[in-house]
Amino acid sequence: AESRLADAKAQVEKVRAEWSAKIKTLGVHGENRARVLHSEGDLYEAQKNAEGDLFVAKAKAEVDRLRADALAAKGGGDVYVARELAPLLSSLKGGVIGQIDPYNFEEWLKRFGIAGATGTRSEGGAVLEVREAKP
Repeated sequence: AESRLADAKAQVEKVRAEWSAKIKTLGVHGENRARVLHSEGDLYEAQKNAEGDLFVAKAKAEVDRLRADALAAKGGGDVYVARELAPLLSSLKGGVIGQIDPYNFEEWLKRFGIAGATGTRSEGGAVLEVREAKP
């Protein structure tokens, strides 16, 4: 009877060890699968963020292109540029700024040290392009 009891205990211990090993294996497998899924999720998120950033950049470029086309077609580009540059006057320190016509784009180019730069203008007077002179 004692040998049957010992055999039964050995059999129980063997089954317990097998199932313990299976449970540990499944735990490791689950952790690895979770890591893989997390990595795939991070990759997907990064791809979608990059696609969104590209879409926003393209939209901003289109806005800039349309703004430039509108200013070139309707004229008044000098006024727009002057209005954009006017806040710079209040931010400059160290002296008095005088004798600047805010609507004279070529004068602004000279004041900012872009000597020899030329601006291409449309028929309405809007600045279409500024090119720095090559020495």
